[in-house]
Amino acid sequence: MQAKYPKLEQDPSTKVQLSTKLQLIMAICICAEQTFSEGSAKSQGFVPAFENAMEHYVGSEVEKHVLQEYHESSVSSSDFKRHQLEMVNILHHIILNHPLRISPSAEAAEH
Repeated sequence: MQAKYPKLEQDPSTKVQLSTKLQLIMAICICAEQTFSEGSAKSQGFVPAFENAMEHYVGSEVEKHVLQEYHESSVSSSDFKRHQLEMVNILHHIILNHPLRISPSAEAAEH
């Protein structure tokens, strides 16, 4: 995750673009949903299961589709303050429509 979002590891006062923050929020929501819905937190514990989900998300087809839909959305991050509710609805729609699923067979194929 540090390679994907390097500025997040810097001084907390460092300005990070809103677009990056919104992309990170979507990634966290999608990975948290995967962690809970597939029950991986029960066998591994939450932190390792979430890290596993994030590793699978970064560079995945799900991330590609999420970012594509985000960039095609009608409200740009520069308009966020003016259109907050609309942007929240767009992010909600994107998160719900792009679940991350990690099956044991998919993990075995990657290793």
